[in-house]
Amino acid sequence: MNLRSSVVTLVGFLTLVFSGANAQDWSIVIGGGHGHGGHINPAPQYGQVRILADQIARNSSTLLMYARQMAYIHDIRERIALDNFTRFDREAQVLAGSLGPSFQVQVRRLERSFDQFRLTAMDLRAFHYYTSEFRMLELDVRRLGQLASTYNPYPTPIPPAPGPFPGPFPYPGPGFGMKQTVKCASFKDSYTECVVAGDISRAFLVKQHSNSDCHEGIDWGYHSNTLWVDNGCRATFDLFVR
Repeated sequence: MNLRSSVVTLVGFLTLVFSGANAQDWSIVIGGGHGHGGHINPAPQYGQVRILADQIARNSSTLLMYARQMAYIHDIRERIALDNFTRFDREAQVLAGSLGPSFQVQVRRLERSFDQFRLTAMDLRAFHYYTSEFRMLELDVRRLGQLASTYNPYPTPIPPAPGPFPGPFPYPGPGFGMKQTVKCASFKDSYTECVVAGDISRAFLVKQHSNSDCHEGIDWGYHSNTLWVDNGCRATFDLFVR
């Protein structure tokens, strides 16, 4: 291993230490992962992507908080702008929680959401007070879009997630909360939230009812006490709530 690859490995190692990476992330830096015989995984920009995605999600949440505090709720144009930015923030939070195989698709959705907001940004009062912060956020989104074009965290194929089983499901054990079965539907490709009592620790798609795709992280997902669906996805889910 030459000096340059040693430095890249050390940087990636320190990034993972301070970002709380999981076992699969460690295999990107430590030799032997994914059958590459001890060489670095062909995704050396993992650290940049991880930091940038988290930074976008964090800054977006802060700006959304300011925007909601300053918004005139009776101004229809500002409400539209706030809705557009809320949608962008939701995409940013989903993206920060997943850098898996659908990462590039999610980044494109993030860019489209920001472009949609950009058309109405001038109607948002907070945009005029925090113009430089919004500009920096846009630069981060564009930078992430550039990295996404070459980013591939899993160079070897990953088998699809298992579907419904006739027998016991590979569900989490005790500590993940009580199981609830919920039907959630996106009609006319609209974003829909299904709120439950308690925080969702894990969710499983049990049965799909729509002809539209239902890919986790793209067409459905969850956060806090909310299960959401989008793009026409209609399905039954098992939720573990605590």
